[in-house]
Amino acid sequence: MVGDRERLVGDDEHARKQIQQDVRKIAPDGVDVVFDHMGGSYFELCLKMLRRGGTLVSCGSTTDYHTSFNAPHVFYFARHVHGALLGSKQHLEALIRQVEAYKIRPHLGAVFNLKDLPAGQKLLESGQAVGKIVFIP
Repeated sequence: MVGDRERLVGDDEHARKQIQQDVRKIAPDGVDVVFDHMGGSYFELCLKMLRRGGTLVSCGSTTDYHTSFNAPHVFYFARHVHGALLGSKQHLEALIRQVEAYKIRPHLGAVFNLKDLPAGQKLLESGQAVGKIVFIP
């Protein structure tokens, strides 16, 4: 049974399967890169969504610090795994205070529905994008 915490962070089997199906519809051969901030059971899912030679950037563990994965998902498909830490908890809290005080405002260059991912990718590749490109479900 999925509890409130799991529902809040999207950590349930149905959500993972739906994510994988949605991504495969858009990118049948897999994607070039995945930024995984969920960790836990999402780590292996992220590996499976990569194309051959793709890269998984692990930058958080919202659902769980511990993970396990099938190692051949990495070496059979020549995939890469990188860890990235953007700062300490104190840095994040200071950043949040700056955003809340409107001292820092991210610039949204474009907002796309997830189904319009190719158009967003085209904008990104064109070099004409200024600001964040956001995809919403």
